Amino acid sequence: LHRIAQPFVSPVKTAKATLTERESLIVELFDAQGNVGIGEDVAFSTPWYLPETIDDDLRFLKDHAIPRVLEDVYLHPREAYASLASCPQAHTHRMAIAALECALWDLYGKRAGKTMRELIGARAQWEGWRNTAPCPRGMAPGGAVIGLVPVDEAVELAKRAYEQGYRRIKLKIAPGDDFKRAHAVRTAVPDAAVMLDANQSYTEVDMSTLRRLDSLGCAGIEEPLDPDYEARSRLTIFSRLGSLQFQMKTTLFLDESIVTDEDMRAALTTRNIRGYVLKIGKFGGVLPALQFYQAARARGAEVWMGGMYDTGISKRLHAAFGLLPGVSLPGDISDTSRYFATDITTPPFVLANGNLQLNPPEAPFGLGCGLNHDLLAQITKRTWEFE
Repeated sequence: LHRIAQPFVSPVKTAKATLTERESLIVELFDAQGNVGIGEDVAFSTPWYLPETIDDDLRFLKDHAIPRVLEDVYLHPREAYASLASCPQAHTHRMAIAALECALWDLYGKRAGKTMRELIGARAQWEGWRNTAPCPRGMAPGGAVIGLVPVDEAVELAKRAYEQGYRRIKLKIAPGDDFKRAHAVRTAVPDAAVMLDANQSYTEVDMSTLRRLDSLGCAGIEEPLDPDYEARSRLTIFSRLGSLQFQMKTTLFLDESIVTDEDMRAALTTRNIRGYVLKIGKFGGVLPALQFYQAARARGAEVWMGGMYDTGISKRLHAAFGLLPGVSLPGDISDTSRYFATDITTPPFVLANGNLQLNPPEAPFGLGCGLNHDLLAQITKRTWEFE
């Protein structure tokens, strides 16, 4: 278990926080034959995104989850989630569980000679957004993210990303810093799928602004409403989002408003809600993420893969999910160099013309990568071993 810290190439600013460094926990799981499965805990150092943090997860992994995996026997990685979810405090440590569960899926794929894409039933050929920009077989499309930067800079970043092959561009917005930048980017790259991410920073008082944003014809707006505004219960946010969606043409996508099992049920059953961002770590791993995807698709909702400012481990897992049937929007899967100076996976996580080769010849099974231990050592704060 490696605790790492990577400085961002440039600070990342959202409506809730400005990030200068990314801490993560990296899991390496070894079997008796020398096969290695890897996983990543994508919790943040502080609770700005969700209550779960790296320090909390470290204690949970050491005290509960890792001992459970070392004691248990699994015939298939599908069995692991139920075992890990029965650990004490498991419901508040989903991202920790996901790191171990993902490592088990990767290990199983390498033992069985299967790719992660094959294990989850995803396609080999992606079907593009609005049938544009076809993606080569065996590759997944990437998506660029632009933070809260000045209008001119946002436009240049969007143009550069489009020229690099990205066909989906997500733009962070916040009250008072929204329509002008969104309109400028939408105009600069009219053929791209432009997504707006509000990080829960608006309220119903901002309805006129939300209507103006709705007029831009964007591919979606992620988490527009502040859940604490006149909130009387956890379920209030879902009824409010359903009401807002009824008034707007642009699909609203839910992300951080889904935290608990109760939230997941409410999100899937509230009228008018028709869009979800799927982040595998937040849902607790491959199996629960697949189950949520299947439930969302059954009700005709749209799903696309989010990102967590993560390494090539988590990015590759999300890329495999991005090829599931019905996932038509490119996810938050961008070249590592957009955020970090180096990538700890081998082969490095690099996109060619905006697309990722899931399993290159040198890594044909599992996630499609291993760890570069020389680079890992440079950013590792501490390592623990368990047998």
